[in-house]
Amino acid sequence: MNNKLVYVALPYTDKDKKVIEERVLRFCEIDSQLNLQGVLTVSPILKHLLFDKNKELPTDWNFWKNLSYRLLSSCDVLLVLKFDGWEKSTGVQAEIEFAKQKQIETIYLENNEYINNIVSKIKQPGRGSRIRT
Repeated sequence: MNNKLVYVALPYTDKDKKVIEERVLRFCEIDSQLNLQGVLTVSPILKHLLFDKNKELPTDWNFWKNLSYRLLSSCDVLLVLKFDGWEKSTGVQAEIEFAKQKQIETIYLENNEYINNIVSKIKQPGRGSRIRT
């Protein structure tokens, strides 16, 4: 049984609502596949979806970083979805840096990579193991 908790990071904010919708749809597909294969996941994107109807909530990194860091600090693995814009995303880059500082293993999912490859990496014995501080 794999009890590793995986934090899923992806770029979210964009000026174009269609880009955001596409990213969320792809995230939901990938997250569903991971969970169906027994991978436990968390992501602040789920909060974005819950609060999407409340237009008063900010979408910027400064608002979300405390939640993101708290969730990520409880995880064994950071999975970065390399959607367009991931390299320029303030949040994704901060999450990668935070994972390095906390010795959380980081795995990257390329756009065309099969989810099964990622599941095998996550489930490998010893991967994602670290000393919690």
